[in-house]
Amino acid sequence: NNPLNPNIQTVFFDYMRSSFTAVYDADSIAKIYNYCDCFVYPYKSEGSVLNLLEAMSCELPVITTREGVSKEICNEENAYFINCNYVRTEIENIDGFELVDKLSEFQNDKEHLKQLLLQVYNNQSEAKLKGIKGRETVFREMHSLCGSGIIQSREKAETE
Repeated sequence: NNPLNPNIQTVFFDYMRSSFTAVYDADSIAKIYNYCDCFVYPYKSEGSVLNLLEAMSCELPVITTREGVSKEICNEENAYFINCNYVRTEIENIDGFELVDKLSEFQNDKEHLKQLLLQVYNNQSEAKLKGIKGRETVFREMHSLCGSGIIQSREKAETE
């Protein structure tokens, strides 16, 4: 049930309190991406761009955190950026392991994320163009890093 728009289905996953493990082959992942209208990837700290690369290779418009690792592959032409603040937390250890310094994280602007989701929904031609630009970026600059099996499986899934 989505209060913004009943036609938009949303799934919220509390990744801090839950864990989810599944193993999918490249064909299955490409099919999952092809069922989506966009890919949302907010994060609090540095991570991997593999999910972004996979989604972009499937021409999905992506919505991601404005700072950090996403800047290695995303730009204003091929992605939507969520405004965020960079803050230092009071966390000094994780699971009993002392950190060299207090943990810092990105705090994504949830209201801005809602606006971006509505923008994708209300302007699908713009979103499609960003998806096309994202795929071009992956092929031009990142093909060797992107799990080419996903790219090939995406193309196979489109013909099925």
